Amino acid sequence: MTLYLDSSAILKLIVKEAESAALSKYIKSSVITSAISRVEVIRTLSRNNQALVTPAAQVLAKFEFLPVSQAVLSIAESFVQSSLRSLDAIQVASVIFLSPKNNTLITYDKNMAKEARLLGIKVESLVNSQKLLLLILRNAKLLTPPGRLELRSRCSA
Repeated sequence: MTLYLDSSAILKLIVKEAESAALSKYIKSSVITSAISRVEVIRTLSRNNQALVTPAAQVLAKFEFLPVSQAVLSIAESFVQSSLRSLDAIQVASVIFLSPKNNTLITYDKNMAKEARLLGIKVESLVNSQKLLLLILRNAKLLTPPGRLELRSRCSA
């Protein structure tokens, strides 16, 4: 499974927020993002906290960047019934280009998460260590998702 982080997730690795620790713990292997994430992250920090631009470059250096190819742009253009903004559409299109079934999009953008799920993409927004533990257990097939367990217990009674 490949982790794809959008710029909202990358920013949480640079600017310490409530979700930052859980996200940092979850990332154990290489991660990928679109080349536009670098621009989004640096521009956001340049406007809001210039002191973090240099540390951001160090964090960004750990990422693999997917070029914004014609194929990615064509996928992004095909989202005609979507409420995705332009750059968000490129982020989602990048995940689809990479194969949505083998990738997890980590984003804290609620609209992007909603639209990506509608397109069949697995989406995570790690909030705290408890949610992180549940996610790890589910991915390892050690925990049944909520709802299924209740259904089984009702059927066996």
